[in-house]
Amino acid sequence: MIFRKQILLIIFVTLICPISLLYGIASHITLGSFGQLEQRDMRKSVERVRDTLTAEFDNLEGTVTDWSNWDDAYAFIENRNPGFIKSNIVEQTFTGIRLNFIIFVNPSGELVYGKGFDLRKNKEIPIPQSLLKQAPSIPVIQSTDLGKQAKPLRILTLPENPLVIVSRQILTSEAKGPSRGTLIFARYLDEDAVKRLGEITHLSLTIKRFDDPQLPADFGAIRSNLIDLQPNQSSIAIQPLSEDAIAGYTVIKDIYGKPALILRVDTPREIYKQAPSKSFISADFAVGGGLVFWRSIR
Repeated sequence: MIFRKQILLIIFVTLICPISLLYGIASHITLGSFGQLEQRDMRKSVERVRDTLTAEFDNLEGTVTDWSNWDDAYAFIENRNPGFIKSNIVEQTFTGIRLNFIIFVNPSGELVYGKGFDLRKNKEIPIPQSLLKQAPSIPVIQSTDLGKQAKPLRILTLPENPLVIVSRQILTSEAKGPSRGTLIFARYLDEDAVKRLGEITHLSLTIKRFDDPQLPADFGAIRSNLIDLQPNQSSIAIQPLSEDAIAGYTVIKDIYGKPALILRVDTPREIYKQAPSKSFISADFAVGGGLVFWRSIR
């Protein structure tokens, strides 16, 4: 009887060792697979936010094109007709398309007219000198560029806040020249704008300046990786924030092609947390089978 138990014990040990090894391998594969799924899901979330931001930009771009290819605007640069301002540059214009600034610049780079508006307080505000200084040199996308492949987001960083900015040559309603200058529409990419973007995408978002000397630790740790990824416009860096959260990061460049902002999307690690439960199920089967076998030889 003792000899029989020894034989069975040897068989048990012989079986349980490979089972344990297979369990370890399976757990590693399971964790790796769930990790890949988590990263893929995170990447899609970042891309969704970026696509939504691009769509917002495209809508603004379409509006400025309508305004810049307009006989009334074309005439205004020459005659400075106050009736044009009274009828068109009104509160509803700013609130309707969520604009903060409208600026008309003539071909010589001189300010013809500009107006700022605070969307939160619903009142007129002065145009920052930092924006007025750069307005004449803001690159203009020609109408012939509209059919080209995806355009980068046009960001202008100011001391106050970064701006989403679009500009067009001022032409006739038939989109003919000569150009009488540049029309600029600009919208702050501030906390309210980021909050709205998060509500649209149903994601938790944070945007920080790329050159911020007081970046949060996770932004600072990932910034150098993002610099290395810059040649690829679709580059996304991903890192866990904790056992419970993971974040994806991407860089948004300014109108001069330089890194301007870091966008972070963070989500709960719901996918990754499922991996241990799958492994535990396998472990339960292995342990349960071992216990049944052990009881049978006693």
